[in-house]
Amino acid sequence: MFFLKVEGIEDELTKSEKKLVQYIKENLVLVKKYNVMDLAEKSEVSAPSIIRLAKKLGYSGFLDMKIDLNKSKDYLAEDNSFLEKLLELCKEKIFSLPPTVTLENILVIAKYIKNSDKILLICENDFLNLKIFIYSKLLVKGKSVLCSLDYKKNSKILESFKKDDVILILGDTLSKNNKNLLENYRESGVNTVFIGESLKSEDRNLLDIDLDINLPIVEDFFVYSLLIDGILKFI
Repeated sequence: MFFLKVEGIEDELTKSEKKLVQYIKENLVLVKKYNVMDLAEKSEVSAPSIIRLAKKLGYSGFLDMKIDLNKSKDYLAEDNSFLEKLLELCKEKIFSLPPTVTLENILVIAKYIKNSDKILLICENDFLNLKIFIYSKLLVKGKSVLCSLDYKKNSKILESFKKDDVILILGDTLSKNNKNLLENYRESGVNTVFIGESLKSEDRNLLDIDLDINLPIVEDFFVYSLLIDGILKFI
C-alpha cells in the first residue's frame, strides 16, 4: 500500500517528495485519474521527481505506483453513510439511478468545488428551485458564487475565471447555450460539472464529470436536494 510504504521511509523524503505525498493524500480521487504530467502540473512537483519517488518506494515506475494508488482508500471516504442514507430514502427507485451516482464521483465534484475560488452556478427549468439552496450553501463555505441564465453575461463572467474554478450546471439536460459555453471554455482549465435528469452521450466530452440522475426533478426533488446537500457537506 502506497501510504504504508511512505510511512516506512518518511524521514528519507525530500521536501518536494513530501509535498507530492501530501497532495496525493488530499486529492486521491483525482490523482487516480491523472497521468504523470497531470500530477506534475497539479501538485507543482516535476515529473522526474514523481518517478524518483515511485522508485524510492519500490515501484517500477509511475504506472506501477498508480496501480497501487487505485487500491488505496480515499481519506475523505471514511464511510459510505451518505450513500447509504440516499439508498434508504430512494430504495423504491434506486435501480433507475445510473452508474454515474457513485461516492467517487460525488467526492470528485466536492473536490472541484473545494479547490475553486469562483463558481458559475447555472440552474435551468425546474432546477431553478434549487438555486437559492445551493447558492446559500456555497456562500457559507466561503465561495464566490455567480448566477445567471444569460449566455452573454455568463461568457463575460467566465473571462475572470482561472484554472480550477468551476462551472456548475443543473438542468434536465445540457441546453444549446450551455453547450456553446462549455465548448468555448473547455481549454481554459475551468472544471465543468453537470447534475441533472438526462445527458446525451455526445455531450459528455464537454464535461469533466456528471451525475446523470435519470429521475425527473418534479417527482424526485428530495433526491436532488439530498444529493447536493451531501456533496456540499464533503467540502
